Amino acid sequence: MSNLLRLVYVSRPTRPVDEAFMEELLSQARTSNQLLGITGVLCSGRGYFVQVLEGQEGTLLTLYARILADTRHEQASLLSIGLAAKRAFSQWSMAYIDGEALSPEIHTRLVSKALVDSDMSEQARLLQTALTTLRRAA
Repeated sequence: MSNLLRLVYVSRPTRPVDEAFMEELLSQARTSNQLLGITGVLCSGRGYFVQVLEGQEGTLLTLYARILADTRHEQASLLSIGLAAKRAFSQWSMAYIDGEALSPEIHTRLVSKALVDSDMSEQARLLQTALTTLRRAA
């Protein structure tokens, strides 16, 4: 049995999020995640961060503890956590979605605590769809 874990959390930035802030945050996350074998996606916009992280259980839980202590955000809330049969974001050490580019309905669904299922969270599926749609539009 795999100990691949996927977790989804939502939080609020502690300061305005601009392009320089996101570039620095994503650069740090991508470097760290690549070294740790973590994959995932971060969506930022409309006053929220929504992040899906995937990795080996011990490594991912240690990273999540560091994330919870990060002062760049607050009010972190775990939306879902569970074992995963395979990675949903295996191509990205940290993909990025500009939440402002999403429809308000999709964004609301992403930050909702009510969306959880057994193997792959609804948030992960929504983020995969958003990545595909935004990449096609670019």
